[in-house]
Formats: sequence, C-alpha cells, structure tokens
Amino acid sequence: MDPNIKAQMNDRIRKVIKERTGPSFDERVAVAASKRQKETKKTEDAQKEVIEAAIARAKARPCESATRSKELIPPSIEEWGKDHARIRRTNEAAYAKADAERKWRMDNREPLFKLSEVAAAFDMQNQRKRENMAFLQDQENKQWDHLRELQERVLHRPLLIEDPSGAGGSGHQAEEPEEKDNDPNWKAKFQAKMTKRIQQTIKERSGPSFEERVQVRASKFRKEAKATRDTQLKVIEAAITRAKARPTESPFRTKEETPPSIEEWAKKHKQTRADNEAMYAEEYAQRKYRMDTREPLFRVSEVQAAFEMQNKRQLENKRKLRKMEQDRWNMLQSMQQRVVHRPLLVEHFERPVHAKSEPELRLIPNHTKPMNKDISIKKCVSQPWFLESAWGKEVATFKERMDNRPKLHEIAYPPKEIKEKPPPAKFVTPLDKRLEEVMKQPWFGRTQWASEVQNIKQRQDDRPKLHEISYPPKER
Repeated sequence: MDPNIKAQMNDRIRKVIKERTGPSFDERVAVAASKRQKETKKTEDAQKEVIEAAIARAKARPCESATRSKELIPPSIEEWGKDHARIRRTNEAAYAKADAERKWRMDNREPLFKLSEVAAAFDMQNQRKRENMAFLQDQENKQWDHLRELQERVLHRPLLIEDPSGAGGSGHQAEEPEEKDNDPNWKAKFQAKMTKRIQQTIKERSGPSFEERVQVRASKFRKEAKATRDTQLKVIEAAITRAKARPTESPFRTKEETPPSIEEWAKKHKQTRADNEAMYAEEYAQRKYRMDTREPLFRVSEVQAAFEMQNKRQLENKRKLRKMEQDRWNMLQSMQQRVVHRPLLVEHFERPVHAKSEPELRLIPNHTKPMNKDISIKKCVSQPWFLESAWGKEVATFKERMDNRPKLHEIAYPPKEIKEKPPPAKFVTPLDKRLEEVMKQPWFGRTQWASEVQNIKQRQDDRPKLHEISYPPKER
C-alpha cells in the first residue's frame, strides 16, 4: 500500500478514535487545573481587596470604641497566627487524606469485567457448546438407530414371493421365478436392490442427513465468503489503482508546510505538558509563598499606636472628669453659700405658687424609666469629643439623611400588575395519542359510536351556561 494513503488512513483512524473517546486523562486534568487556578486567583483577588479595604478603614479609624473588658478584647496577632497555622495544617492533612483516598480508589477500582468472570463466561460457553454437541450427536445416533432398525425390518420381512397371501402377482413377479432358477445369487442381488430402494425412499421422505445439510450450508457459506472477498479485493484494487493514478491532488508541499508526524506531535505534547506542569508548580509555590508570608490585617506597630491612642484618650477623659468634679464641688460650695445667705422663712414667709408639683419618683414604673446604659450612651454621644470625631460626623450625616428622606405616605407606588396565569397544558398520554389517531381514521367516522359521541358533544355545546341559568329564591 502507498505510504501516503497509509498515513492518511492512520490519521483518520486516530481522529475518529479521539472524537469517540474524548480528550485524554491528562487533557482533562489540565482543563480542571486551569479552571481551579482561575477560581483560586479570583477568590484571592477578592479577599485581597477586602483585606486592603479593612486595613484602610482601620488606618482611618484605628479605634473609636470605649474601653473594652478583658473578655471582649479580640485575640492578638500571635493567637490569630497560631489559630490560622493550626487550621491550615488541619486542612492540608484533610486534603492530603482525601487525595490519598481518591488515588487509592482510582488505583484499586475494579474493572467492569473481572478475569474470573470472563473465564467463567468462557467456561460456561464451552460447556454449553459441549452439551449442545452431545445433544446433537445423541439425536443423530437415535436417527441412525431408527434407520438401521427400519432397514433390518425391511430386510427380514417376508418377500411377496414367499408370502402365500400374494400368490396373484403381476407379470413382473411371474418372471422372478425364472430369474431365481437361472441366477443362483438372486437373493443377494434382490436384497441389495431392496436396500438401495429403501434408502432412496427414506431419503426422499426424511430428507438429507445432518452431515449432508452441514456440507451444503458450508459450501454455500464458502461461496458467499469467496464472493464477498472477491468484491472487497476488487474495491481495494480499484482504490489502490485510483490512488496510484492520483497520489495527491494538492501541490507539492515544502518541508515547512509538511504537517508534523505522530511522533513529533507526541514529543511536542510531552514538552507542552512538562512546561505546563513546571508553570503550575511555580505558580503553586508562589501562591504558597504569598500565603505563608502575607501581612496580617493589623500590624504590631498599628496595634501599639491604637493602644497608645487609647491610653491618651483615657488620660484626657480622666482629666475632664477631674475638671467636671471640681466644677461640681465649686457649684455645691456656691449653692451652700447662697443657702447660708438666703433669707429665712420668718423673714420671707410667702411661698411660691407652682402650677404643677414635681412627680413622685417612686410611683414611676421601672420599665418606663430610661436604662443606665442608655443614659451613659446618651451622655457619651453628646460629648464634644464624640461630636468632633469622624464617626460622630458620619452618624450626624446618617441622622440628617434619615430626617430628610420622604415619608412612607409621601412615596407614590405604582399599582401592582397581576398577570393572569395561563391554564396548564393538557397532559397527553400515549393512550390519548393512540385514541386521537384512531378517531381520525375514516372508518371510525362512519361507526355508530362516533355518531353517538358527536350527539353528546352537540348537547354539551347547546346546553345553557351556569351563569345564564336563573334559580328560584331559597325558601327558609
């Protein structure tokens, strides 16, 4: 065969096999790895943006909350690092265990058909063949025994010339005594003649034997196989002749335009796979390095600066509290001075008339009184240091937007459109389809049942609707 035709046939066979079996395991692994890398990079970018936004917010507002107790203090950077390292080791161990289990299942998975099952199937097939051959041989032996028994019965039965009941024979029978008198071996000849005649009669009535039928079928199959082989040889020879007459219809290609061979494709694929594996390993190492050496959300210097700022705010608050306490003591002293110097009742006995007396605090229920925590919060948020802070300004902005937003009763809502739900489609079963096809036949339209159905349908169409029927008033 021409090498070009052979190469084209090999390429076509490989292409068909690849289309039917799909990509290889390495190609599927490469596609899945690239997909996972894209998802990992996307997640990493999103987390990096969240971390950068959190760091920016932390730098802008390092700490604006009040002093927290020891139970409410978040864990330190070292504790977060230890916890993260422990979780990472646990996840790596779990991932390694899952990968090992998956690899073990892939390496030890059972085939579709075990060797023992295939061997048992072949043994069972051979056993069935032996049993079938034994059954056929037994049947053939029985037939031959039956034929031999018939032959023996025919041979040993009395002849017509020996049977006294057949005395009145034909002219041919009358000639046999003369043949008997003339030929001393007439009995052996007559038995051979009768045997041949019996065999011919049995063959005509029971048909050819098993071996004869097998030979006939075998000769027929050999003729058909030979005809098919000759036809295929002619087709192949014609194809080879056409290929030799026109080895190629395209112009001669140079070495640069010649497509690479299977071996070259294999080398190129091997090199590409090695490059991809090296690139994936490098990316994995870089990603692991970035994960191992990434900066925490809050640096030690930033945390120390936050603690220093908190301490400064505490000192400033203590100073303000001391000043407030001093102002209160001064106010009390001034009140005491005013009380001492105010006139006595004997000197000024007219009492002021109040329109409304002060309520009794003990009579006010506790659930209507403001809580101490609310009072403290209200007091803290009314301080100048809170109002001047970034969070205080943002809260004021929120409050201004909330006060200026439109009221609910001022918002105009469009009327809700309620779409009518279409009726569900009729569920048609295979029996309904068969009935519909049968009812469309001409012979069905001529039947009495079809006319009855048409009358029933006409009565249903002509009856009054429910909303058109007038009912008498109900008697109570």
